[in-house]
Amino acid sequence: MNEITRQTVPLVFLSLLIFLVIYLLLKPVFKGKQITRTKLYCSYVFLFCFTFFSFYNTDWFHYQSVFNAVKVGFPVHLEMVYVWLIETVCNDYLTFRVIVWGAALILTLLLLKKASISYDLALFFFGTIWIIWFSYARVSLAMAMVFLGGVLLASEREPFLMKILGFFLLIFSFYFHKSAAFGIVVVVVALMLKYVKMNVIPFLFILFPILLFVIQFCLGDFLSADIDEEGDTMNSYMSVGQHYMARTGGERGIAANIQRLLERTPYYFLSYMIYKKYRNGGIKRVPSDVRFFMNVLFLIVYGSSLFFFDFGANLETIYGRFLRYSFIPATIVLTYFYEHEHYRGTSKSIYKLAAFGTVYTLLYSFYITIVT
Repeated sequence: MNEITRQTVPLVFLSLLIFLVIYLLLKPVFKGKQITRTKLYCSYVFLFCFTFFSFYNTDWFHYQSVFNAVKVGFPVHLEMVYVWLIETVCNDYLTFRVIVWGAALILTLLLLKKASISYDLALFFFGTIWIIWFSYARVSLAMAMVFLGGVLLASEREPFLMKILGFFLLIFSFYFHKSAAFGIVVVVVALMLKYVKMNVIPFLFILFPILLFVIQFCLGDFLSADIDEEGDTMNSYMSVGQHYMARTGGERGIAANIQRLLERTPYYFLSYMIYKKYRNGGIKRVPSDVRFFMNVLFLIVYGSSLFFFDFGANLETIYGRFLRYSFIPATIVLTYFYEHEHYRGTSKSIYKLAAFGTVYTLLYSFYITIVT
């Protein structure tokens, strides 16, 4: 079949059109209304279509070139599970996307279903804000595995066998993307916080400059070191780190910086709301699985922010990649806050900011496609 080899105006417009349909299907939920089963199923179809036809981002075409490279035996920077999938299961790139992104979407929807929140409202926030970051890269599958595994372990309602499943999902997520190591550490720490009776957030603030020093001056030197021939596993970690450090996150123009600001700011606002929840003692009344995701979101924002300050180690790209792990926990946390009248005004403002960022990203991509 003929390949789609480059981003064009009609293709990006198709992404915009699918996004608009998702918004129109799920909009009644935001106004406190119920959506019909037909609209719900239609929203599933269009969510899948958006992930399948995510032409707004050039990564769609990048993965196609990687797929073709694997097919001809060219070495690529890709986890072995995907190499095996391409070599033995997928005859074409579109099948590869259906399997990888389809699995990621199913796991994410299962995760939202299991959380103690309004599923329809969570679906609205996910589909009208964070679907664009879900659809852009294979890491979404690892994220879905990490957080589904985490919620199975954190929930008090799950039987023992489901907790075993959660453990394996958490561990095996690493083999679907190496950055899952960050997610696994965050989930483990969040699970441990469940058994800590005191508020540890003030302690984390005190610890921040010490960890900042370690990250900037020790890890930076480690990732910048020469790779020798000993220790293949460790070398692969260093290679990935150097690869991330070498990438500057694309263009540095003001429009791209505005996009990053709009994407990332809602995570910090939600983290501040979590901090207030701890400070006033309200965290004790939050369901255990939602509290787990509050801890996860706060730890992701906290941990990724350690990479924000660049003292010559060029860690900004790692900061952005780690912070993007926030979008699934943010979906659950925003839904929980919006469901409670006391937080609804603030939650609505955060949603509008985040949704504006999503629309801005899509329109900016459309504009760039027109002028280039």
